[in-house]
Amino acid sequence: MLKTKTPLRRKSPLKGGSAMKSRKPMKRKGKHGKKAMTADERERRNRCVGAGCVACWLNRKMPYQDAVKVCAPVAAEYHHFKDGDRRISHSHAYALCGWHHRGLPPWGMTSKSETAEKLGPSLAEDANGFHARYGDDATLLAFQNRILASIYGAE
Repeated sequence: MLKTKTPLRRKSPLKGGSAMKSRKPMKRKGKHGKKAMTADERERRNRCVGAGCVACWLNRKMPYQDAVKVCAPVAAEYHHFKDGDRRISHSHAYALCGWHHRGLPPWGMTSKSETAEKLGPSLAEDANGFHARYGDDATLLAFQNRILASIYGAE
């Protein structure tokens, strides 16, 4: 036989009156720490991406890099640099190609070691080697700003 249980009862009444008290809905802010781009930031991103990969620009200055032609004309990605795990802002970023940003070999290259030998280290594959060769984030940002100034005039 099944025993019936007694219902739960409160020993003291609920504080503040009714249990179904109306509350203000919480505002949703989206993802934590991510602000929408302003029009100026969006314009800067588009110009950076249109100018091409900063690491490929630096490779052009190095005479032993002849394979840069494979990498430079492809669409660049916008790399935000961070302070810890948080990105600083949309304006603290520079453009990198798929290889230099995420370690994706460009069309025609299948081996990551061959690509690294010809195009230089990837930030995703070898961050220490990437920064040793091309400089820290502040240096790359300054170079990105010089590229934009040479193409579009003073920023």
